[in-house]
Amino acid sequence: MNKNKYYTPKIEEFFVGFEFETNYLSDVWESRVLSSSEADYFFNTYYADAVATEFRVKYLDKEDLENLGFIKTKEDTFEKYSTSKYAAWVLYVYDNKISITFYHPDDSKGELWFFGTIKNKSELKKLLTQLGIS
Repeated sequence: MNKNKYYTPKIEEFFVGFEFETNYLSDVWESRVLSSSEADYFFNTYYADAVATEFRVKYLDKEDLENLGFIKTKEDTFEKYSTSKYAAWVLYVYDNKISITFYHPDDSKGELWFFGTIKNKSELKKLLTQLGIS
C-alpha cells in the first residue's frame, strides 16, 4: 500500500458516494460523503470556491479492505485478502496495484476480473459494485 496516508483528489475523482475529508472554512478536517442531493451545489459552488488543498482522501489501506469485509490471508511479496477463509473472491495487492480474482469452488485456477490501480476505498466500493461483488 501507499506510504503517504492522504492525497489531494482531482475534481474528476468525485462522484455520488465518494468519501473525502475537507477543511474548507474550518481548521479541522471533516469526513464527508458526496450525496446526490448536494452534488450540483458541490460541483458548481463549493468545490469551485475552495482551494484544492482543502480536500483530501485517504489512500486505500488494510483497514479499508477489512472494513469492506475482506480478511487478510497471506503476506509474502504481495498481500492477499479474501471475502472469507474459503471465499471465491480474492484481492492481491502489490505495489499499489490490485488484482481481483474469482476462484471457482471446484477449481483451483482463478479467473482474473480486474487488475489496476485503486487509490481509495470509494473507488474500490464502486468497482466491486460494477463487478457484482457484494
